Amino acid sequence: MKIKPKLSAAPTFLLLFMQLFASSSLYAKEDIYNETLLSAVKIGPHPIYTRILVDLNKPVDYQIDANFMEKQIILILPETKSTPQVRGKTFNDKNLQNFVVSSIKGQVKIIFNLKNSNTRFFHSMNPKKPQIVIDLKGEKRPIIQTKIKDQVSLAKLKKRNSNPRKKQNHKAGKFESNRGVRLAGYTPEKIR
Repeated sequence: MKIKPKLSAAPTFLLLFMQLFASSSLYAKEDIYNETLLSAVKIGPHPIYTRILVDLNKPVDYQIDANFMEKQIILILPETKSTPQVRGKTFNDKNLQNFVVSSIKGQVKIIFNLKNSNTRFFHSMNPKKPQIVIDLKGEKRPIIQTKIKDQVSLAKLKKRNSNPRKKQNHKAGKFESNRGVRLAGYTPEKIR
């Protein structure tokens, strides 16, 4: 029994034709994902700090601007697009109120709104995968505490300079103090 050559060539040609269209659509998807994409923003609480993980499909040079007067940290990802799954969220966290994601002119901005203006943060790129790691640690007390006392008069300054605190006894090789020993943070009552 002989099979007609036209009948066997048609399924073979149809199979090759389908593979051609399937492979070209796969290459088209690869071209879409060739650009940098923001895939997720994950937040994790910790007893001391809050960790933020920004997942990307490939590493990117990023910028961080901190505006502590408005309690904001802005992460700028140039030449990056955001996937539809990434949306802003509000949290019940001790350091972070919420974050907002916006994509404008080929760059993504993520604005993190903080609870405290005295927030310390550290950021780095994860060396194992394309991910930006940001750690936030909020402080309720001011980071820099300054105490401004009364102005010292010129007479007091001259008196301090003329009366040295330590006198050197050249013969015995010893130093003697006029004021006694002081320990920072302790009063004489606490020492006794």
